Amino acid sequence: ELAEKNRLKFCEHTLSLKMEFINQIKNDFQEIIFHSEIEESLPNIINFSIPNVHGEPILIALDFKQIMASSGSACSTASTEPSHVLLAKGIDKQTALGSIRISFGINNTFEEIKYINKSIIEVINDLKS
Repeated sequence: ELAEKNRLKFCEHTLSLKMEFINQIKNDFQEIIFHSEIEESLPNIINFSIPNVHGEPILIALDFKQIMASSGSACSTASTEPSHVLLAKGIDKQTALGSIRISFGINNTFEEIKYINKSIIEVINDLKS
């Protein structure tokens, strides 16, 4: 009973963080490509790409800002090849190589979401200039 209560609390909290992330970043950066619909994904994971920007430089820059992120899908962690999951969904190789995955947890806050979004926008603008 307690485990189910905690699971529901986790799902509600992380989904609200995810929705805030999506709403904020879409407002600031309309070109972002999300790789799954909300209903088709876990409540705590977001996977997206930035057109014409490779994922690796974004990950390195986010790491310097102490933001943990990874590339590809969870099924292809540590691979330098594009995610087979994203390719199977019909996403082209270049976009799949640029994908970024962020997971949210029960201890994450809405302030952290603001920081992540602000940081991503800064990184993208730096890489494009």
